[in-house]
Amino acid sequence: MDLATAQTHLAAWLAVDLALTTGQSYTLPEMGVQRVDPRSVRERITYWQRIVDIYTASAAGSTSPAALATFGTVQ
Repeated sequence: MDLATAQTHLAAWLAVDLALTTGQSYTLPEMGVQRVDPRSVRERITYWQRIVDIYTASAAGSTSPAALATFGTVQ
């Protein structure tokens, strides 16, 4: 994963939140649902915001108490 991917996910969950706050239905095909529990949406937004913040801090040279796991081939 990278910053752009995390930002894309965050933007998607923010769109869900906006749709729910205006009373619209929102379809998440990957979850097979038309409506999403607002609490779940807030949890997802918080999660993705945290990931974006970690990547942003890392890119700025800041240290963070959290670390992201890297999966894939070892070089």
